[in-house]
Amino acid sequence: MGWLLRTYRGPRTLGELARAFAKRSPAWAVSPATISRWETGAVAVSYQVVRRYERLFGLASHELVAVLDTMHRYWSPSLTSAPTLSRRPQPFDDLLDQACSPVSLSAKDWDELTLGLAMAPNVHLPRRVWTELTERLLVDLTVANGIDWHRLYESYCRLLAHPRGRLAAVDSCVTAARDRGHQTHIEIVSILDANGDPAASAAVVEQLEDPTTDAAQQGALLACVRKLRLGHFSPAQRHRIADVVRSLPQRGDTGRIVDAILTSTEASGRAPVAVEARPSRTDPQTRARAVGRVAAGANDPALELLVGEMLFALGPGTRLSAASLIAASPYRTGVARALTAELTRSRVVLDRSGWPDVVLAALRLVGGAAERGILERLAATPGVATEVARTAAYSLGHLPGTTDRQYWEQVLRLDTSPDVLEGLVYSAGLTKLRPVLEAIQNAPDLPARPRRAAAWWLNRAA
Repeated sequence: MGWLLRTYRGPRTLGELARAFAKRSPAWAVSPATISRWETGAVAVSYQVVRRYERLFGLASHELVAVLDTMHRYWSPSLTSAPTLSRRPQPFDDLLDQACSPVSLSAKDWDELTLGLAMAPNVHLPRRVWTELTERLLVDLTVANGIDWHRLYESYCRLLAHPRGRLAAVDSCVTAARDRGHQTHIEIVSILDANGDPAASAAVVEQLEDPTTDAAQQGALLACVRKLRLGHFSPAQRHRIADVVRSLPQRGDTGRIVDAILTSTEASGRAPVAVEARPSRTDPQTRARAVGRVAAGANDPALELLVGEMLFALGPGTRLSAASLIAASPYRTGVARALTAELTRSRVVLDRSGWPDVVLAALRLVGGAAERGILERLAATPGVATEVARTAAYSLGHLPGTTDRQYWEQVLRLDTSPDVLEGLVYSAGLTKLRPVLEAIQNAPDLPARPRRAAAWWLNRAA
């Protein structure tokens, strides 16, 4: 957290930043020594301090708080409903009524409602209300993006850890995971790593051994990494997990996750956190050169460490954490530009090494509107490796900005593989492009899978 605050100070001295705080509001007056302790982690940074940084530097409300909530949530050694960045909840009766009505709730609303519930562990609600809350919130989470996704992820994790609501939250995930037509299986299965109840562990093992879809199995793999670290599985379950993952292909992102899981299952007792942060098997010199290119010019060892974790860490949580911190910092634009240069440099049309997939996975989290163009080209250019085109297609919906209608019309005329088309449907659904989804659903010449996926997203939009 201290590093993220330090990046916003930039070239200012500690004294200059202290004066900027005091100028903004006398109530914000703070000494340079205190700012230094925040930046170095010598003292804990409060919720109020992070919000002041957001206001001082003109950031959106909770732009930093939401990311830090996600980091704390994932890496906490215990599962608690209340957030680590403690704050006072507001009365939530009206929001609770809205959540149980046809009225839509924003990410801010869900954040406030679940904060109130988290700070009231003994609140009594009928089981049907917990079910309705978790089902609605899960729907909103699976179609969210950016800061809204971080806020909704934190909100759902609060319910997964709530003494009264956690079983309903698990059941909602399990029910959605068993729906073969669901289009966001990865997310709804992987989030079960935020609950330590036997039912959540059993559901993850179920989707690993007998998955509803390939995406559900991928979500189970992701959940296993953290749940192994926290000791959620029994010895028998750990052996079953190891048996399954040893049979999976050892390539790409799946290979990295499998490597992390096998390391965890072979460890005695609970796997150490270091397993997730351990780098992939790429040789150290190659890693160092890539990190040097992407972090070039910043002269920031902490950024270099985060770039290395974002690109090469075995654990998906480590990669997500590193990329999210970079995306929340002023370094975002420069890192995204450098990642785009890597795609040009690696000649992705011919590249089968897996490096373009690694870069695209990172760009999905740190990229901006300026990077949409290269993702559009990779998803629609004949001759690009299918896995690269597929990753680009799925990543497109996570970047700011829009894609014009002519692009979608061109894609539908191409002989695009069903896997890539499904990725494009996902991006169109995530960005609520109803005319595009309707065109895909109603195109008789397209494969059935993308058409069914488009119908599912249209139903969600309705």
